[in-house]
Amino acid sequence: WVRSYLQQWLQQNPIAPVAVKIAYDALKVQMGDQEVQIRHILVASQEEASKVQGQIAAGGQFEDLAASVSLDPASKQAGGLMPWVVRGALMPEIAQAIAKLTKGQLAAAPVKGPAGYHILRLEGIRPFTPPELAQVHAQIKRNLEAQSVNAHIQKLREQASVK
Repeated sequence: WVRSYLQQWLQQNPIAPVAVKIAYDALKVQMGDQEVQIRHILVASQEEASKVQGQIAAGGQFEDLAASVSLDPASKQAGGLMPWVVRGALMPEIAQAIAKLTKGQLAAAPVKGPAGYHILRLEGIRPFTPPELAQVHAQIKRNLEAQSVNAHIQKLREQASVK
């Protein structure tokens, strides 16, 4: 019953094509025009991050340290190597820390994140061309529909009077 109601509500309140285009344009700006690849070592404390950063500065191999001390199981086995990602998808603190780095350069200081402290090294930068609107139109429309439905449900909750 609820699903039927929401489907009917969406039919009566469709997402305008211009809204999809606006969301697409905003997404393109957010993603940016470059992809980056980084290596990182995730540790629990600032003290440990400083210690690891000092070991790297003294000639320690980033990849070896990542494999031995990083708390990130996904990148640990690859020497801290992360997949290519658009800059806009990075945590803002990480994006800022690598913004002025050149390939192979270590970030000046560890970056605090929700899971701990990241020691970062920029591995590469390459141009990024976002997909055309036609390729992502359906996905963007679904996302906007979900946001619209959630806002509608929230509004109904706020207006409800439970006795």
